[in-house]
Amino acid sequence: MASNLDKLFEYIRSKEELYIQRLTDVVAIQSVSAWADKRGECIRMMEHTKTEMEKLGCDVKLMDIGTQDIGGESLPLPPIILGCLGKDPDKKTLCVYGHLDVQPACVEDGWDTEPFVLTEV
Repeated sequence: MASNLDKLFEYIRSKEELYIQRLTDVVAIQSVSAWADKRGECIRMMEHTKTEMEKLGCDVKLMDIGTQDIGGESLPLPPIILGCLGKDPDKKTLCVYGHLDVQPACVEDGWDTEPFVLTEV
């Protein structure tokens, strides 16, 4: 009889192509917050994540948090995501805090492959 862990691994294996495609899509978003010209990509990452959370049944809002001055230029800060899955008051609350931006990455920095193209090596 299969254990719960075996069932979990089988489920993951059955969704492998979907998970690889999701990862490919996210890796392609150049959400480098340190690069002013990529600020739109940071916002796109937040919008992408909102859409994916909604597909899972979450109620999601993007909240504007203002602007940031970079080199004399005022840029919009990426919004924050507030999401809720379910409304049962008897269930516990879980708060997840993280970030969706990435560090600058260029092939010239020593990458063996394009950093924003998912590559299996």
